[in-house]
Amino acid sequence: MNEIQLALQGLSCAHCVSTLERALGQVPGTHQIEVSRERARVQGSAPVERLLEAVRTAGYEARLA
Repeated sequence: MNEIQLALQGLSCAHCVSTLERALGQVPGTHQIEVSRERARVQGSAPVERLLEAVRTAGYEARLA
């Protein structure tokens, strides 16, 4: 199982964090997700591209940390 860390932009409140946790959790291959306003830590086998796409679709920006 890999750990991927993403630097996040655009999250301003707890609702944003919750929204992004749900979005990342829907990506196949994710097992454990921790999201703060600045970072996301995802454990699992999900491809990085799919995680970044999920962040963008949820309305936020991300890059590998």
